[in-house]
Formats: sequence, structure tokens, C-alpha cells
Amino acid sequence: MSASDTATATDTATATVTLRHLDDPVVIITEAAQETIRGIREGEDDPSTLVLRIAVNGINGVEYTYDLSFEPRDELDSGQVVYDVGEL
Repeated sequence: MSASDTATATDTATATVTLRHLDDPVVIITEAAQETIRGIREGEDDPSTLVLRIAVNGINGVEYTYDLSFEPRDELDSGQVVYDVGEL
């Protein structure tokens, strides 16, 4: 990842979350999907502290399977990378 990249990545040396910029997004979430996700997140306890976690958790034939969940930003592991997509 170069200095000109845009994303938020966890710095493993300090275990803090730092911002970086990416030229190309890792995932694309449509505005309609972002609206739905924000609405669901608002129903959670303390929604402003939560990030949407997307994890590849397996393979089904030739396709990957995913796990989606809300996680507190301050509980992210040092191996996780955070990307800002709109308000998510």
C-alpha cells in the first residue's frame, strides 16, 4: 500500500487504526445498500461506534461465502483493515 492510497488500516506496531488512501476500492457498496446498512446499524446499541465487518469465511463451489456483522471500531484486531465507504 503506497502513501497515496485511501483506506483505513490497522497499524500492527501500535495497534491503532490509521487512515490511508486507496486508488481503487476493495468493495463497492451501492448507495441503496449503504442506506439499508445504515438503517440496520441504527437499530444496534451505540451505532456510531460500529463498523460493518465483511469477512470471507469459506468457499461454496467456485464462489466465496461471506460473513457480515457490526463490530465496535475500538475492538478491531491488528490484522484487520478498515475501508471507509460513504458513511460506513
